[in-house]
Amino acid sequence: GIAETLAGLVLGYAVDENAIMSIDFTGGYADMGSLLFSTGSPDRNIMMGAWAQMISTYYGITSAVHGGKTNACKPGFQAGIEKFQSALFPLLCGASGIGTIGQVENFMTFSPVQLVLDCELVRSMRRLFAGFEVTPETLALDVIKRVGPEGNFISDSHTADLFRDEFWLSNLTECVSWDTYSAKKVHGMEALAAEKAREIIKKPLEPALDDRQVTEIDNIVRHAEKHLGN
Repeated sequence: GIAETLAGLVLGYAVDENAIMSIDFTGGYADMGSLLFSTGSPDRNIMMGAWAQMISTYYGITSAVHGGKTNACKPGFQAGIEKFQSALFPLLCGASGIGTIGQVENFMTFSPVQLVLDCELVRSMRRLFAGFEVTPETLALDVIKRVGPEGNFISDSHTADLFRDEFWLSNLTECVSWDTYSAKKVHGMEALAAEKAREIIKKPLEPALDDRQVTEIDNIVRHAEKHLGN
């Protein structure tokens, strides 16, 4: 895979020696039951981890991988476990990113529902990699002393000030009693994600860039056309 990519770099620099390119690699495996390209198998995840380590250790550059993929044709448990594995493992091996999200069926199909779920997956992994901060404020020894062994930290102002930054809050995962769960109209992450996707799609599209950003981009293009020509 690396040899194939390096050949592409040689061709690119042959066209333009000042080209800006990077190295990428997609390890391919055939599912031995269907002979289809398997993007979500643990075998491929190992290869992506090895790829990230070789690029960072041997070549000394950063590299993203095509993680967050699944063989499943629709959102569900299989998609969740395969996407989590194919995203987390390469990152732990040193990959700088995981590529695209929102795809199912070996990245042949895009799913708005899966996109919502994948965004939650990415949020959870960011929380994992963030760890926790150790400072006098977060240690809160004065708060511990003030509240005491029979006190309540939940009602303390220190908790109210920091819990949104310290804890991962989710509208899709559930941590409720059975009575609360059974009383809800919508159950399960897939159903909640589908509801959220419908709400997002109903909203009018907002411009990705504001007027100031558009003007600045136009200025950059005009400057390039003036100084670089064709």
